[in-house]
Amino acid sequence: MGHQTYDGNLKVTFLTALADPAAPSAAELNAGTDLQGDITPDGFAEGFDNAMVDNSSLASTFDSEQVGRSKPNISITYQTLNDDGTPSDAASVLTYRASGWLAVRRNKSESTAYAAADVVTVYAVEVHRPMPANAAPNETQKATVQLASTTDPNIDVTAAA
Repeated sequence: MGHQTYDGNLKVTFLTALADPAAPSAAELNAGTDLQGDITPDGFAEGFDNAMVDNSSLASTFDSEQVGRSKPNISITYQTLNDDGTPSDAASVLTYRASGWLAVRRNKSESTAYAAADVVTVYAVEVHRPMPANAAPNETQKATVQLASTTDPNIDVTAAA
């Protein structure tokens, strides 16, 4: 039995308006700008920098620790221009200091609209300065941008109707 790939099964949407990030509505999610068509195949990086807290004592002969804070670490590499020379959707919305929300849905066709009961992760973000890629033969023009997480993320929340 095979395993599901990311190919075509990851939807990444930038939103400028969202009433409740813990329960985004399908209508709000669908009103955002889908970015997956501009993101390079390996251009979506999402993870956490995890800190540990030392809780050992002078009496210990081993170091022990417990879980500390986590910090979302998100970057996107995207195509900057369409064939006609106009900015891509990603280049249009991922501008320096733009703020909004990034919604991520997995395991469902990216071409399927958001629906009630979809499971999404929602990050409140501010966009850092896009860094253009170095010129190279046989490459499209692209840029990479870091996204700062401005509040606690809403991980695996269910979209409302």
